[in-house]
Amino acid sequence: MPERIGIVGGGQLGRMLTQAAHNLGFLVTILDPAPGSPAGQLADEQIIAGFEDEAAIRRLAERSDFITFEIELAGERVLEELAREGKKINPSPATLAVIKDKLKQKEFLKQWGIPTADFVAAGSKEDVLAAGKRFGWPLVLKARSGGYDGRGNAVIKDASGVEAALEKLAGRKLYAEKFVPFVKELSVIAVRAMNGAIATYPVVETIHEDNICRAVIAPAPVLVITRKWAEQLAARVLQHLEGAGAFGIEMFLVPGTSKRAEPDVLVNDDRSVAPVG
Repeated sequence: MPERIGIVGGGQLGRMLTQAAHNLGFLVTILDPAPGSPAGQLADEQIIAGFEDEAAIRRLAERSDFITFEIELAGERVLEELAREGKKINPSPATLAVIKDKLKQKEFLKQWGIPTADFVAAGSKEDVLAAGKRFGWPLVLKARSGGYDGRGNAVIKDASGVEAALEKLAGRKLYAEKFVPFVKELSVIAVRAMNGAIATYPVVETIHEDNICRAVIAPAPVLVITRKWAEQLAARVLQHLEGAGAFGIEMFLVPGTSKRAEPDVLVNDDRSVAPVG
């Protein structure tokens, strides 16, 4: 069994992973730009460097038998190189490349028939206006990367708000997404083992304020059929991702207006839309 784990990212998820690793007898090295990061406070060592610092990630690899990451900002290019060199990295750097680009996320979901909000790439004002005409207003304009916790989103109420949204997100690659008036936000933690086996934890409801999760209700106060469908949906996502790991699959429960047999649950990527009511 490997004895040394390297983690790119030193936030709260890395801290919990470090605690669990120590309980199993592993040594942990963290890479994070913030001295005394939450995970670094508990780890055996912290390398203070940026998440995409290739030289630092290689130093981390030299100190580790196994590498993982707890933040989407990790440098996937050097991780891909290390994987080709034989370093054990999970989840796969290919999965990281999908996760960190939200347009790629959406294309991935669509490719495998997993329900999600309608979307389209948007590189200009004309593209955004065309998206508004196609999907209707309001419309959500999103940065493709680095937009966690709602930081890279702009909700556009009508065509007159397009220029302000583009100014807010200037200099970033963008896409437009149909506004989803959801009833509840749901989440499922799904886990994929080294042998490909998949397990899911019970679905929970997440309560957000200012795009930050403030409370979690477990189990989610939804119908049993909705719980089962959400957990099945999370498992379907993991079937098509590469590598082992634990994944939080965020979802919207939307008003039951469709004629499908299953409940109306869509896979989401972050806090970018508003609830019904």
